[in-house]
Amino acid sequence: ATLAALRAGKKVAIANKEALVVGGAVVRAALAEGEPLGAELRPVDSEHSAIWQCLWGEPVEGIGRLTLTASGGAFRDLSLEELEQVTPAQALKHPTWQMGPKVTIDSATLFNKGLEALEARWLFDIPLDRIDVLQHRESVIHSMVTFTDGSVKAQLGEPDMRLPIQVALAYPDRAVAEPAPPLDLAARGALHFSAVDVERYPAMAIALEAGRREDTTAAAVSGADESAVAHFLANRCRFTDIPRLLELALQTHTPTMEPDLDALLAAEALGRQVVDDAVSAGVR
Repeated sequence: ATLAALRAGKKVAIANKEALVVGGAVVRAALAEGEPLGAELRPVDSEHSAIWQCLWGEPVEGIGRLTLTASGGAFRDLSLEELEQVTPAQALKHPTWQMGPKVTIDSATLFNKGLEALEARWLFDIPLDRIDVLQHRESVIHSMVTFTDGSVKAQLGEPDMRLPIQVALAYPDRAVAEPAPPLDLAARGALHFSAVDVERYPAMAIALEAGRREDTTAAAVSGADESAVAHFLANRCRFTDIPRLLELALQTHTPTMEPDLDALLAAEALGRQVVDDAVSAGVR
Protein backbone atom coordinates (compact mmCIF):
# COMPACT_ATOMS: atom_id res chain seq x y z
CA ALA A 1 0.00 0.00 0.00
CA THR A 2 2.85 2.40 0.84
CA LEU A 3 4.62 1.70 -2.44
CA ALA A 4 1.43 2.14 -4.49
CA ALA A 5 0.56 5.42 -2.77
CA LEU A 6 4.03 6.89 -3.31
CA ARG A 7 4.18 5.82 -6.95
CA ALA A 8 0.80 7.49 -7.46
CA GLY A 9 2.18 10.78 -6.14
CA LYS A 10 0.39 10.72 -2.79
CA LYS A 11 1.51 12.36 0.44
CA VAL A 12 2.07 9.46 2.84
CA ALA A 13 2.07 10.08 6.61
CA ILE A 14 3.77 6.90 7.75
CA ALA A 15 3.49 5.47 11.24
CA ASN A 16 4.28 1.88 10.27
CA LYS A 17 8.05 1.74 10.82
CA GLU A 18 8.20 -1.90 9.67
CA ALA A 19 7.54 -0.80 6.09
CA LEU A 20 10.85 1.06 6.12
CA VAL A 21 12.69 -1.50 8.25
CA VAL A 22 11.75 -4.35 5.93
CA GLY A 23 11.85 -2.46 2.63
CA GLY A 24 13.61 0.87 3.07
CA ALA A 25 15.36 0.78 -0.29
CA VAL A 26 12.23 -0.12 -2.24
CA VAL A 27 10.21 2.53 -0.38
CA ARG A 28 12.77 5.21 -1.26
CA ALA A 29 12.73 4.02 -4.88
CA ALA A 30 8.94 4.37 -4.96
CA LEU A 31 9.24 7.83 -3.40
CA ALA A 32 11.69 8.90 -6.10
CA GLU A 33 9.34 7.54 -8.75
CA GLY A 34 6.37 9.46 -7.36
CA GLU A 35 8.09 12.74 -6.45
CA PRO A 36 7.45 14.34 -9.87
CA LEU A 37 3.74 13.69 -9.17
CA GLY A 38 3.93 15.25 -5.68
CA ALA A 39 4.76 12.22 -3.53
CA GLU A 40 6.00 12.90 -0.01
CA LEU A 41 6.91 10.71 2.95
CA ARG A 42 5.98 12.36 6.26
CA PRO A 43 6.90 10.75 9.59
CA VAL A 44 4.29 10.24 12.30
CA ASP A 45 6.44 8.49 14.94
CA SER A 46 7.16 11.11 17.59
CA GLU A 47 10.95 10.65 17.34
CA HIS A 48 11.02 11.01 13.57
CA SER A 49 8.54 13.88 13.61
CA ALA A 50 10.93 15.61 16.01
CA ILE A 51 13.91 15.12 13.68
CA TRP A 52 11.85 16.20 10.70
CA GLN A 53 10.80 19.41 12.46
CA CYS A 54 14.40 20.12 13.47
CA LEU A 55 15.44 19.78 9.82
CA TRP A 56 12.88 22.18 8.35
CA GLY A 57 14.81 24.84 6.48
CA GLU A 58 18.20 23.22 7.09
CA PRO A 59 20.53 22.21 4.22
CA VAL A 60 21.29 18.49 4.03
CA GLU A 61 25.04 19.10 4.07
CA GLY A 62 24.74 20.77 7.48
CA ILE A 63 23.44 17.63 9.21
CA GLY A 64 25.97 15.97 11.52
CA ARG A 65 24.19 13.37 13.64
CA LEU A 66 20.66 12.34 14.57
CA THR A 67 19.85 11.38 18.16
CA LEU A 68 16.74 9.36 19.00
CA THR A 69 15.57 9.34 22.60
CA ALA A 70 14.31 6.23 24.43
CA SER A 71 12.39 6.05 27.71
CA GLY A 72 13.85 2.64 28.55
CA GLY A 73 10.49 0.90 28.73
CA ALA A 74 8.65 -0.82 31.53
CA PHE A 75 11.68 -2.63 33.03
CA ARG A 76 14.34 0.05 32.97
CA ASP A 77 14.81 -0.14 36.76
CA LEU A 78 14.81 -3.94 37.17
CA SER A 79 17.95 -6.02 37.64
CA LEU A 80 19.01 -8.43 34.91
CA GLU A 81 18.00 -11.31 37.19
CA GLU A 82 14.52 -9.85 37.69
CA LEU A 83 14.04 -9.61 33.92
CA GLU A 84 14.02 -13.42 33.70
CA GLN A 85 10.75 -13.53 35.69
CA VAL A 86 8.68 -10.67 34.24
CA THR A 87 5.20 -11.34 32.91
CA PRO A 88 3.37 -10.02 29.83
CA ALA A 89 1.05 -8.01 32.10
CA GLN A 90 4.04 -6.25 33.65
CA ALA A 91 5.63 -5.63 30.25
CA LEU A 92 2.50 -3.91 28.96
CA LYS A 93 2.72 -1.13 31.58
CA HIS A 94 4.80 1.47 29.75
CA PRO A 95 5.99 4.33 32.00
CA THR A 96 5.21 7.23 29.62
CA TRP A 97 3.28 6.11 26.52
CA GLN A 98 0.01 4.28 25.90
CA MET A 99 0.54 1.99 22.91
CA GLY A 100 -0.52 -1.34 21.48
CA PRO A 101 0.87 -4.63 22.89
CA LYS A 102 3.51 -5.25 20.19
CA VAL A 103 5.07 -1.78 20.35
CA THR A 104 4.94 -1.75 24.15
CA ILE A 105 6.88 -5.03 24.38
CA ASP A 106 9.34 -3.78 21.75
CA SER A 107 9.83 -0.67 23.87
CA ALA A 108 10.62 -2.82 26.91
CA THR A 109 13.30 -4.73 24.96
CA LEU A 110 14.36 -1.53 23.13
CA PHE A 111 14.07 -3.46 19.86
CA ASN A 112 11.65 -0.71 18.89
CA LYS A 113 14.43 1.87 19.19
CA GLY A 114 16.62 -0.20 16.90
CA LEU A 115 13.79 -0.24 14.38
CA GLU A 116 13.42 3.51 14.76
CA ALA A 117 17.10 4.01 13.97
CA LEU A 118 16.60 1.99 10.77
CA GLU A 119 13.48 4.02 10.01
CA ALA A 120 15.46 7.25 10.46
CA ARG A 121 18.18 5.94 8.17
CA TRP A 122 15.69 5.52 5.31
CA LEU A 123 13.46 8.52 6.06
CA PHE A 124 16.31 11.02 6.15
CA ASP A 125 18.90 9.17 4.02
CA ILE A 126 21.46 9.29 6.85
CA PRO A 127 23.86 6.35 7.43
CA LEU A 128 23.25 4.31 10.57
CA ASP A 129 26.70 5.17 11.93
CA ARG A 130 25.50 8.77 12.27
CA ILE A 131 22.38 7.87 14.26
CA ASP A 132 22.57 7.62 18.05
CA VAL A 133 20.18 6.55 20.82
CA LEU A 134 20.05 8.37 24.17
CA GLN A 135 18.00 7.16 27.12
CA HIS A 136 15.67 9.91 28.35
CA ARG A 137 13.24 8.80 31.03
CA GLU A 138 10.63 11.53 30.72
CA SER A 139 10.06 11.33 26.91
CA VAL A 140 9.84 15.14 26.72
CA ILE A 141 12.69 15.65 24.25
CA HIS A 142 11.52 13.47 21.38
CA SER A 143 14.74 13.60 19.35
CA MET A 144 17.63 15.89 18.46
CA VAL A 145 19.80 16.85 15.50
CA THR A 146 23.45 17.84 15.84
CA PHE A 147 24.71 19.99 12.98
CA THR A 148 28.21 20.14 11.54
CA ASP A 149 29.00 23.34 13.48
CA GLY A 150 28.14 21.64 16.79
CA SER A 151 24.75 23.29 17.21
CA VAL A 152 21.97 21.04 18.50
CA LYS A 153 18.25 21.35 17.83
CA ALA A 154 15.68 19.42 19.86
CA GLN A 155 11.91 19.15 19.65
CA LEU A 156 10.08 19.02 23.00
CA GLY A 157 6.51 18.28 24.00
CA GLU A 158 4.39 16.19 26.30
CA PRO A 159 4.39 12.49 25.33
CA ASP A 160 1.16 12.58 23.34
CA MET A 161 0.86 11.19 19.80
CA ARG A 162 -1.85 13.67 18.78
CA LEU A 163 0.74 16.38 18.18
CA PRO A 164 3.03 14.53 15.71
CA ILE A 165 -0.03 13.22 13.88
CA GLN A 166 -1.32 16.77 13.49
CA VAL A 167 2.11 18.01 12.35
CA ALA A 168 2.21 15.38 9.59
CA LEU A 169 -1.30 16.16 8.38
CA ALA A 170 -1.01 19.97 8.52
CA TYR A 171 2.50 20.36 7.04
CA PRO A 172 3.80 22.83 5.87
CA ASP A 173 1.50 24.84 8.14
CA ARG A 174 1.34 24.87 11.93
CA ALA A 175 -2.22 24.15 12.99
CA VAL A 176 -3.77 26.60 15.44
CA ALA A 177 -5.33 23.86 17.55
CA GLU A 178 -3.38 22.41 20.51
CA PRO A 179 -4.21 18.69 20.41
CA ALA A 180 -2.12 17.92 23.50
CA PRO A 181 -1.51 19.71 26.81
CA PRO A 182 1.19 22.39 26.51
CA LEU A 183 4.60 21.53 27.94
CA ASP A 184 5.26 23.06 31.36
CA LEU A 185 9.00 22.78 31.97
CA ALA A 186 8.79 24.51 35.35
CA ALA A 187 6.37 21.85 36.54
CA ARG A 188 8.65 19.13 35.13
CA GLY A 189 11.59 20.55 37.07
CA ALA A 190 14.28 18.31 35.58
CA LEU A 191 15.00 16.08 32.60
CA HIS A 192 17.32 13.07 32.80
CA PHE A 193 19.60 11.40 30.26
CA SER A 194 21.93 8.41 30.17
CA ALA A 195 23.66 6.11 27.73
CA VAL A 196 21.80 2.95 26.75
CA ASP A 197 23.00 -0.14 28.63
CA VAL A 198 23.58 -2.64 25.81
CA GLU A 199 23.75 -5.55 28.27
CA ARG A 200 20.23 -4.75 29.42
CA TYR A 201 18.94 -4.16 25.88
CA PRO A 202 20.61 -6.67 23.50
CA ALA A 203 17.62 -6.59 21.14
CA MET A 204 18.45 -3.04 20.06
CA ALA A 205 21.98 -4.06 19.07
CA ILE A 206 20.58 -6.98 17.04
CA ALA A 207 18.22 -4.67 15.15
CA LEU A 208 21.06 -2.26 14.38
CA GLU A 209 23.35 -5.06 13.19
CA ALA A 210 20.61 -6.35 10.89
CA GLY A 211 20.06 -2.87 9.50
CA ARG A 212 23.73 -2.22 8.78
CA ARG A 213 23.74 -5.09 6.28
CA GLU A 214 21.11 -3.41 4.06
CA ASP A 215 19.96 -6.70 2.56
CA THR A 216 17.12 -9.02 3.65
CA THR A 217 18.47 -9.47 7.20
CA ALA A 218 16.44 -6.63 8.74
CA ALA A 219 13.30 -8.11 7.18
CA ALA A 220 14.08 -11.52 8.69
CA VAL A 221 14.81 -10.09 12.15
CA SER A 222 11.66 -7.95 12.02
CA GLY A 223 9.61 -11.04 11.23
CA ALA A 224 11.36 -12.94 14.01
CA ASP A 225 10.41 -10.24 16.49
CA GLU A 226 6.76 -10.34 15.42
CA SER A 227 6.72 -14.03 16.25
CA ALA A 228 8.83 -13.80 19.42
CA VAL A 229 6.63 -11.08 20.92
CA ALA A 230 3.50 -13.09 20.11
CA HIS A 231 4.94 -16.15 21.86
CA PHE A 232 5.89 -14.07 24.91
CA LEU A 233 2.42 -12.54 25.15
CA ALA A 234 0.98 -16.06 24.98
CA ASN A 235 3.34 -17.23 27.79
CA ARG A 236 5.16 -19.63 25.48
CA CYS A 237 8.57 -18.06 26.11
CA ARG A 238 10.21 -15.72 28.60
CA PHE A 239 10.83 -12.02 28.12
CA THR A 240 14.57 -12.65 28.05
CA ASP A 241 14.08 -15.26 25.32
CA ILE A 242 13.06 -12.55 22.86
CA PRO A 243 16.60 -11.28 22.11
CA ARG A 244 17.89 -14.88 22.06
CA LEU A 245 15.35 -15.74 19.38
CA LEU A 246 16.23 -12.60 17.43
CA GLU A 247 19.91 -13.54 17.56
CA LEU A 248 19.00 -16.99 16.24
CA ALA A 249 17.22 -15.43 13.27
CA LEU A 250 20.12 -13.05 12.67
CA GLN A 251 22.71 -15.82 12.66
CA THR A 252 20.77 -18.38 10.61
CA HIS A 253 19.39 -16.08 7.91
CA THR A 254 20.91 -16.37 4.43
CA PRO A 255 20.68 -12.85 3.02
CA THR A 256 19.71 -11.71 -0.46
CA MET A 257 21.58 -8.64 -1.68
CA GLU A 258 19.66 -5.82 -3.43
CA PRO A 259 16.34 -7.63 -2.87
CA ASP A 260 13.01 -6.86 -4.49
CA LEU A 261 9.75 -6.74 -2.55
CA ASP A 262 9.07 -10.47 -2.94
CA ALA A 263 12.48 -11.36 -1.50
CA LEU A 264 11.94 -9.00 1.44
CA LEU A 265 8.53 -10.43 2.27
CA ALA A 266 9.90 -13.97 1.97
CA ALA A 267 12.71 -13.13 4.39
CA GLU A 268 10.20 -11.65 6.86
CA ALA A 269 8.15 -14.86 6.71
CA LEU A 270 11.27 -17.02 7.18
CA GLY A 271 12.23 -14.99 10.24
CA ARG A 272 8.85 -15.75 11.78
CA GLN A 273 9.26 -19.43 10.95
CA VAL A 274 12.70 -19.66 12.57
CA VAL A 275 11.25 -18.40 15.84
CA ASP A 276 8.12 -20.55 15.64
CA ASP A 277 10.24 -23.66 15.10
CA ALA A 278 12.61 -22.74 17.94
CA VAL A 279 9.80 -22.15 20.42
CA SER A 280 8.04 -25.36 19.37
CA ALA A 281 11.27 -27.26 19.94
CA GLY A 282 11.76 -25.66 23.33
CA VAL A 283 14.92 -23.86 22.22
CA ARG A 284 15.75 -20.84 24.39
